[in-house]
This record gives sequence, structure tokens and C-alpha cells, in this order.
Amino acid sequence: MKATIKPAKELDFNIDIRSTIQRLLLYKWWFLLALCISLSMSWYFTASTIPVYTVKASLLVKSNEKGQSAASVNQLLYGSEMLGSGKKLANEIALMQSTPFIKNILSRMDLKVLYDQKGRFYTIPLYKNNPFEVTLIDSMRNFAYYTVNFLNEKQVQFSYYDYFTDLTKQETFKVADTISFGNNRFILKLFPNYGFSAVKDKTFYVTIHTAETMANLFRGMLDARQQSREASIITLSFSSIIPQRDIDFLNQFMEEYVRYGLEDKTVEASKTIAFINKQLAAISDSLQRVESNLELFKLRNNVSEAVNPAAQLYEKLIKTSETKSSLLLTDKYYQYLEDYVKQNDDFNKDKIVVPSAVGLETNSAVSETLNKLIELQIEKNTYLKSGATKNPLLKDVTTQIQQLKQVLLENLNNLRNTNKMALQDAEVTISSMEKQMRTVPKSEREMVNIKRLFQLNENIYLLLLEKRLEADIAKASASADSKILEPATCDGLPIAPKKRNNYILGLLAGLIIPLIIVFIKEYLKSVIRNQEDIDKFSTIPLFGTIPHHSDKKANPLTILEKPKSRISEAFRSLRSNLAFFTQVNAKNSTFLFTSSISGEGKSFCSASFALVLASMNKKTLFMLTDLRKPKFYIGDIDITTYPQGLSSYLIGGATSEEIIVSTKIANLDFIPPGALPPNPAELLNRELMQTLIAELKQKYDFIVIDTAPIGLVSDAFSLMPYSDAILYVVKQNYTPFMHIKKVQEMYEEGKLNNIGFVLNDVKMFTEGYGYYGYGYYSGYGYYDDERRSWFKKLNAWLWNKK
Repeated sequence: MKATIKPAKELDFNIDIRSTIQRLLLYKWWFLLALCISLSMSWYFTASTIPVYTVKASLLVKSNEKGQSAASVNQLLYGSEMLGSGKKLANEIALMQSTPFIKNILSRMDLKVLYDQKGRFYTIPLYKNNPFEVTLIDSMRNFAYYTVNFLNEKQVQFSYYDYFTDLTKQETFKVADTISFGNNRFILKLFPNYGFSAVKDKTFYVTIHTAETMANLFRGMLDARQQSREASIITLSFSSIIPQRDIDFLNQFMEEYVRYGLEDKTVEASKTIAFINKQLAAISDSLQRVESNLELFKLRNNVSEAVNPAAQLYEKLIKTSETKSSLLLTDKYYQYLEDYVKQNDDFNKDKIVVPSAVGLETNSAVSETLNKLIELQIEKNTYLKSGATKNPLLKDVTTQIQQLKQVLLENLNNLRNTNKMALQDAEVTISSMEKQMRTVPKSEREMVNIKRLFQLNENIYLLLLEKRLEADIAKASASADSKILEPATCDGLPIAPKKRNNYILGLLAGLIIPLIIVFIKEYLKSVIRNQEDIDKFSTIPLFGTIPHHSDKKANPLTILEKPKSRISEAFRSLRSNLAFFTQVNAKNSTFLFTSSISGEGKSFCSASFALVLASMNKKTLFMLTDLRKPKFYIGDIDITTYPQGLSSYLIGGATSEEIIVSTKIANLDFIPPGALPPNPAELLNRELMQTLIAELKQKYDFIVIDTAPIGLVSDAFSLMPYSDAILYVVKQNYTPFMHIKKVQEMYEEGKLNNIGFVLNDVKMFTEGYGYYGYGYYSGYGYYDDERRSWFKKLNAWLWNKK
């Protein structure tokens, strides 16, 4: 009876978690190996990485907003802004990270020579615990990296790699002697409290740094940033491999910055004092000369200082002269400022004197422009120190400076012209008064002129003394704009390597990497893995499942020798399933075994099935019709020893009785293939084959035919009309998908009837099978050959196999 043909099922991508996990258990050793490798790498990476710590400190710096109140108080007290406070945090951070500033700090610390000791996995830095000391003789030093080995208490070996000659140079020196090696001169001494035992059989490294390389090293490690937008706090941090050294550096760094800020704050006052002293020296000489002239005039002319008619005119002349002197001083400052602007491009507050510092009340536009120039210059220096020479903002700042310089020069020119006009008016007034003074007696007139000059110089001298006193008070009362908020500390916990993270990453890598490989291997390979794969590509029923046989040389006689074994039960189940799936008779039935390609176990399955049928006391014939590459697995029977066989019968060279061979196994005969012909397909298509099958069916209850694979040749198609059931053998993880698709196509076209698959070589607890699949479970000792390892027992317990 012909089976109802159904179209093949569409591919179902639903994932069976249980079967997926069971398939993964196949690769348990892969996962175990990957975990061992990845965790070993994590351990090595952790052990070979030098611990890195975070050293932190913080500074409180007065910002612009906080500096305004201080500036106003200073202006109220001293009439100037010499103590004006307020800083831009961005500029201060740029100053902190500048190479000159860091170099200045390092010059105060003994860090010219660094020491390291060779460890098991990495070099161990030594700071204040080095057993020896290298003292440089010359102030100038060249960068060098030496390897140091102590031979004994008195000899030490130095070696270094010369990049110019591409050679390693090595020399032996005496301890405590002057050593000239690698363009450096130094003395090496062992500390007495350590002794030779501390350096014996150990390798040390000595690094001599130049000031530039050391500054660049610390500049690269230092991280300075504003703590928050609202707070004027700068946080300093180091990613340090030598915590104590960097703690000392940061503490020295902050102390130097506070001192530098205090010095910077008094620079303006110092410049003002120098400027006033220069003016005082000139005024003092003039005052002494005028005072001498006044005394001499009194002695010569016997003139007293009693009130005279010229007193009132004299007072007016004195005031006008003071105005003229003030205008002259202002003009002198304008000239100084104009010359500075024309000759310099650096508007630094410690190089230029602001007008309020010398008590001059100038146009507010000049003061504002000058202050703006100073701010822009600071911003420009910030970009230059940070190395951002190509920053477009730097170009904008430079352009603004040039524009403000022109504006300042124009304002100064206008102010000087205005000042000259006022000076001319004062001179005209003085000239008029002097004409009036000529009407008074000559002696009184000369006396008034001398007194006028004396009082004028005296007033200017007193003014300058007052301003110098203000500058001295400002300098003496200056206080730092910053203070150490938190000294440098290290919490003692390394930020790298993070052991926990490394081992977690190693664990994940040991699971994920083999999982990816297994996924690629499993889901990209094109072979049948389980019954689900067969169901995806075909609607042909599965007649039975044959378990994997542990013996490398499989022998069908196991079915007779161990009737309670798994494989025996599997073939008996196959025999029962055939009665369920096909309409074969209990007698005179023919079963044809074929497969897709060679190596799928077709001959083994057909021979084993024949033995199962014979064990039922049914006369069974096993016919080998593979006339190209026949195989035989029953006992020690050698088919090559039988010259006559199926081919002999088909060519008319022997009768059916002559080609049938009896075996020692009850109820089992077989027909050998005979001599291998050159045209097997033509022989199998002869009418003699039909005659032979009809004759054999009269003698035997069952006929089992072993044919050639239909995926390679078409011999099996010649015998299919004589068979009652076709058993198509598929081997797990061996048979390609494409062959199953081809069989399905032939099945749908009606070329194959009563066909079913036999899944062969199925391994236990793999590919979604509990026992060997298709209704079988672990027998717990029910089968004779059931031997389970601890892993299989655990697997059975995990999946509740019974």
C-alpha cells in the first residue's frame, strides 16, 4: 500500500532549550579547556601587572567672583588695586600643568635618579627603600637606563643599551668609586643598614633622568580639574605605581603653588615700589638743590619769610605749578605706557605698572583696555603652554590683542594731546603770574620763586613717599589666594589590576568563546544531528534509531551474543516499527536497505536486521546486491572466498541453489555478490532478477537486500520494485542535509514507496536524545551493556532520565 505523501515541513527555528543544553554537553571538554586557558590568562595578567593606585589632593583657589570683594576693600584702604584678587581656574590649571612649574617643583625633590628591582613578573619600583644610592657628580646629566648587578661587596656590574651603536655595553666598577659610564659620572654606595645580602643575586635598574624628561613624565601623570562648576576647588590626582613618591610630590606641588601665588600677588606692588623709588631718587636730588639754593639766598640777601605783598600771588603760583607737575607726571606715565605697548607684545601684570598703582587718575577707557589686554594675554599664554598652537581660538585672541593695542595707542595719543593742552594752559597762567611777580621787588620775587620750587618738589616727594608706603603695606599684608584643602592621600586599594573583574572576564571569555565556536559549528554545519533535523526537511517517517556501538569494529553477532543489549533491543524495535509503519506481511516480505553515501552503516544495519529476523525462527535470506563495493559484517565470513554469487546467476553462470550459502546461524542464509562485473546496473535490471526474487520468496520468510547507496549510483532503484519496505540509513553527524532533501523530492514525486529512515550511530544523551531517542530512556541496569560514567549518571540525574 502506498503511503500518503505530505509536503516537507518548513524550517522551524524554535529553540529547544533542553536539547540545546544537551548538545552543549557534548563539548564539555572544550568548555573546560577554554575555562582553564582563560582563567590562567586572567591570573597571569593580574599577577604580571604592576598595581596602580590613585593619589588625590585638593586646593581651594579664589575665583574671579570671590576676588571682587577683596579688590574693593584694598582699593578703599590704599586707593589702588595692588592686592586685587581673583583668578580664572582654567588659567590656574594650565599653570599647574605647565612644564616650567613642574620642573621647578622637581628641582626641590631628589628625583634625579629612579631605582627599580627586577621582580618575578614586573619591575618593582623602589622609593626610599633602595638598598644603594647613585649620587651624580656633574650638575648636567644625560638620560640613561642602567642594569645593575652586584658581583660582591666591592664590585658592581653596569650595563646599558646604546641606541647609536645598537650594542649592549657592559663594565665592572668598584663600589664607592667614581663611575664614568654612558655619558654620566656618579658614585654608587651601598647603605650600611642593608648590606650585600640585600642585593645578592638580584637585578636592579637605575634610571637617570634629565630635568625635561622628568618634568614631562610627571606632567603626563598629573590630572588637574575643577571639582564642580559651582566650587572653586581644583582636584589633583595621580594614577601612581609609587604612591608614597607621588604623595610627596603632590604635597610639595601644593606648597609650591601656594607660595607661587603669594609671590605672584606681590609682584605688582614690587614693580610699583621700584618705579616710585626711581622717581624719588630724581625728586630728592632736585629737592636738595632747591633747599640749598633757598638757604644760600637767605644768607646773601638777609631776607626773612614774613608776610609780604607777593604772598597771595605766590600761593596761586604754587597751586598752578603743582597742577603743572601733576600733568608732567601723567604725561611721563603716558609716554612710558605708549613706549611699552609699541615695544612689547607681552602684557603681563608683573611687567607693566597700572596707572592706579602710582596714584594717577586716568581715563577709565585706558584702565579698562589695559586690564582687558592683560586678561587676553593670560588666555593666550594658557593656549601656548598647553601646546594648542593650532587652536582657532588662539588666533582670535591674538587678533583681539592687536586690535586693543591700536585702541590703547589711540586713546593714549588723545589723552597726551589733551594733557598737552592743559599743560599749555598751566604754563600760560604761570607765565602771567610770573609777569605780575616782576613788579614786586627783585629780592622778594626771587625768594618766591625759590620757595615755589622747594614746595613743589616737597609736595611731589611727599606724595611719592605716601604711595611707596602704601605699596610696602600692600606687599607686607598680602595673603595667599589659595590654600591646601586636602593633603595628598592614597586609599591603599589599587585601581588596576582589578582581580575580580579580570577573573570575571576570564570566566566569561572561557564560556562565551567556546559557545560562539560551538554555535558556528552546530548551526552552520550541514549534516543531520537528530530526528528534529530529519523532520525539518522531510515527511518520511523514522522507522527506528540505532545507538552508537562502543566497539570500533562493530559486529552484528552482538545481537545474538547479547540479546539484552541496547543495540539488540534497538533492532528488535525497528522490526516492530516496520509492522506499524508499513503493511508488510509476517511472511514473504522483502526489506531493502540503502543510504545516501558510503560510510553511513547501511551494511551493518542490514546484516544486524537479518540476524534479528532469523532469531525469530523465521527463514531469512541476506542478499548482497552491492556489486561495486560490497561489505559483509556477520562473524568471520569472508565473501571474497565465494566465486559464485548474484552476478554469476544474473549472467546465467549458476543456478539459484548454487549461489545460496548456508551459515552456522540458524535460519540465516546469504547470497554473496560474486565476481564484481563491469556493468552492475544492467545486470540488476535483467528479468532474471525478478525471477530470482520470486523464487526466493517461496523458500524464505524474509529477504533482506543490501544495496549500493542511491546518492552515488542508481543500482538500488532497480531493486525497489521487489521490496515491501525501503529502509534508508542516515548516520548522525555524517549524512548531509541535501541528500535528505533529494530523498524527500523523490518521495513526493512517487518514486519511493513504503520508505522510512533509520537513524544510525546515535550517541547517548546527545542531540536531544534521552537514551538513544525514539522512546528509549536510560535503563538503570536493564541492559547488559549499560555502563555509565559519573558524568553520564550526573547528566541523567540533571535531566531526570529514568
